[in-house]
Amino acid sequence: KELASLKVSDVMVGGKVVDTLRLIGSYTKGNKHRDIPLNNHKVINAIEKHITNQMEVRGRFVEPSSPLFRSQKGRFFSPNTMVRLIKRIYEDAGFGHASSHSGR
Repeated sequence: KELASLKVSDVMVGGKVVDTLRLIGSYTKGNKHRDIPLNNHKVINAIEKHITNQMEVRGRFVEPSSPLFRSQKGRFFSPNTMVRLIKRIYEDAGFGHASSHSGR
C-alpha cells in the first residue's frame, strides 16, 4: 500500500531527494506514520533517474502531486496491482519465493 500511494512530492522537494521519507498514516496498512531514511546512494540515484525518466516520457514537468509510480493510464497503482507487479519483478530476477514485503 505504501509504494502505491507515494507521490513525487513525498520523495523530492525543490529538485532534491528528501533525507527522510515520511509515510503518512493514510499510506500505511496500520494507519500509523513511518519515517524511512533515504541515505542509500543507490536508492537516491534510482529515485532521481526514475523521476527524470518520467519527465522525458511525458515531455514536461512532473507535478509534485502526481504518482511516483504511474500506471499505464497515468494514475496511482492500486495496492493489489503493485503487489503483483513487485512479485513479477522478483520472479523475473530469479527470486521466485520473494514477496512485496521482502524488500523491507
